[in-house]
Amino acid sequence: MSEARGLLRFTPWVISLAWISIYNCAAAETPPDPLRRVLALYDGRFSAAPDETAIHEFLEFPANHLGLQLVYHDVATGLPEPFAPGGIRYVATWFDEAVPNPEAYSAWVRREMESGRRFAVFSEQGADLGGEAGAEEMLRMLGGRYHGYVDATHTTLVAEAHSEWSNFETGLDPTLPPYPIIETEGEVIPLLTLSRGDRTSTVAFVGPSGSFVASGYEQRVVPETEASVWFSAWFIDPFAVLEAAFDLPLRPIPDTTTVSGRRIFFSHVDGDGWNNLSRVPSEDGRPRLSAEVLLTEILLPFSDLPVSIGLVGGDVDPACTSDDEAETLARQIFQLDHVEVAAHGYTHPFKWEQFDDVPDPPDPVPTFQEGARHTPSEGVGALTRSWLAGTASADQMADCLELDPHAPRAFSHVPFDLELEIKGALDVATSLAPPGKPAKLFLWTGDARPFEAALRMAREAGVLNMNGGDSRFDAWHPSITNLSPLARTVGQERQIYAPNSNEAAYTDLWQRDHFGQLQLLDTVRRTEFPRRLKPYNLYYHTYSAERRAGLAALRTLLEEARSGDYIAIRASEYAAIANDFFRVRVEPLEENLWQVSDRGRLQTVRFDGADDLVPDLARSRGVLGARQINGSLYIALDAEVPTALVALSEQPVDGLVMLEQASWQVRGLQRHDCGFELTAEGFGDGEMTWTNVPWESLSLLATRNGRTLWTGTVAVQGGEITFELPIKAIEPVRILATCPAGEE
Repeated sequence: MSEARGLLRFTPWVISLAWISIYNCAAAETPPDPLRRVLALYDGRFSAAPDETAIHEFLEFPANHLGLQLVYHDVATGLPEPFAPGGIRYVATWFDEAVPNPEAYSAWVRREMESGRRFAVFSEQGADLGGEAGAEEMLRMLGGRYHGYVDATHTTLVAEAHSEWSNFETGLDPTLPPYPIIETEGEVIPLLTLSRGDRTSTVAFVGPSGSFVASGYEQRVVPETEASVWFSAWFIDPFAVLEAAFDLPLRPIPDTTTVSGRRIFFSHVDGDGWNNLSRVPSEDGRPRLSAEVLLTEILLPFSDLPVSIGLVGGDVDPACTSDDEAETLARQIFQLDHVEVAAHGYTHPFKWEQFDDVPDPPDPVPTFQEGARHTPSEGVGALTRSWLAGTASADQMADCLELDPHAPRAFSHVPFDLELEIKGALDVATSLAPPGKPAKLFLWTGDARPFEAALRMAREAGVLNMNGGDSRFDAWHPSITNLSPLARTVGQERQIYAPNSNEAAYTDLWQRDHFGQLQLLDTVRRTEFPRRLKPYNLYYHTYSAERRAGLAALRTLLEEARSGDYIAIRASEYAAIANDFFRVRVEPLEENLWQVSDRGRLQTVRFDGADDLVPDLARSRGVLGARQINGSLYIALDAEVPTALVALSEQPVDGLVMLEQASWQVRGLQRHDCGFELTAEGFGDGEMTWTNVPWESLSLLATRNGRTLWTGTVAVQGGEITFELPIKAIEPVRILATCPAGEE
């Protein structure tokens, strides 16, 4: 690391290397599942990286929801390998114009379609219709014939739109975009047909080799109004079109929103504003740091809900403070059982790209002149207690903080050093936590667009990483186009996105409307109905504790998590679930029977359109139970069964109990002739519902290491039991349910 490491007065924690193999965030850590992979083609001449493409911005999120993972290929570097048995069967494209060497590309596409690959084509084909014979043949194999192009559309009308798969979020603009004249043939599902005089054109359809949606007819840009900003909205239903284009069968879909039949809730905090002076003094009028207010007003009253706190190393660097209050607060916070230790950088870069390929030894990095102000409070730098109070620390903090609002980092007292920024920050956070409680998560700072070496360093440090994405789906951003996919691929590494935006997005970077994060509830509701699209993620900064309005918003959002139908987990657990989405293998064995393996921490699979089916427990293995939600069947799997078998049938198997929902994570289920037992862990009281229960009542016993924690009896009503265990289960408990004597 650089000589800056010597500034730390902390003992580094050596993190177990086991984390690297268990929670690896590299992009290709296990043999991929070809049945879940989609080859996403883009043109690197116009999009420098996969995350700058229309596919990543618009298509990857619905693809992830369908259980698909995208593998990007830049056609500017050459054509992909031809399809082979066991290879990627699906291809998605979204080009703005012809690709390099369109003739060769068209020939490649035709060969791939002939070999059985299915294509979802959005916008331009990649070869000009009317100018390249191969392009017309490619369209013909999809199910359409090209007959020209219409530029002036003032006399064009919508002749027919699919009743279910069109007008998904918006209608078309009254002035229609230019379009190709396409006549469909064969077995085709028309999505949108236009008419001009006696001539019709089907500009969106699903055909024998996939789907085609012409440019301008996949989405519409909706102008800004008083109620919303301008936004892109889907005209066609991307979920339905992808499902049909790839001819996806009924299958277990790895799901990242649900655990034990309940929607996931998790919370994480970026440490920005740790030393900010809060406007909420103590009861006796004493000024307080925002970190102290966060502790007393939020963390302690909501100790039944886990939260991951990402400390900024610079905020506790002895070179920047003359007292140890910031460090003491970190120790107090990390001491709490429900708080997970995380790191949020050391000098807090705002634009990571600025630090890629920094020479060694590092040189000072100049400021950049683009972008908005990055700091909360009144404008420049952190609003620290010592700064305002004029204490002896004022000069020290001023020397450490970068006051230029366009600076690339929050702290500039040391040269940039990638190892200090990531491993050093993790070391600092771990050193302030109790023994045996290492930092398990690195939360990206600033623009949250780390380069490949930064992602690799976090992975090699043995921790998961998260942040970025900035998802919102509310009245101001009323479209799923504003929901991010699960992750961002950078070279051979993977960045996990946070599922929801933080308060900076709702408050104009903490400049106004400090209660604004209450709008998150709109996103939470819209991503639950009619489809469960995201978990509930409460993501904020320490500076939310600066103001009463920010605290009031947090309390409301936490009360929703406390009272709603959620299961609370740690942020690192969600990051592991999202990362393991890319590892899960699903193999069909026979009709309505699948093998699900390599799950890691992901223990829920979902069947869409299966509202008339239930688990067949006689043929299944490692299935805890199931719950119907919004027309989908969510199957809870047992983490202690590495390779699960999931079978479906129309009727449940008599006498085999099933978990419907629980507020704790459940594993190690053993069904007995007269009862069942399991291991559970979680936060708050343990609420559970079990169905298909054949007895009249059950006696319950909860133990830990042989010591009785709680006993009770519950009556069975209509084959169902619901009970609540008023005990702590942050450490796992064993629960035994037995039927009374005589019911065996």
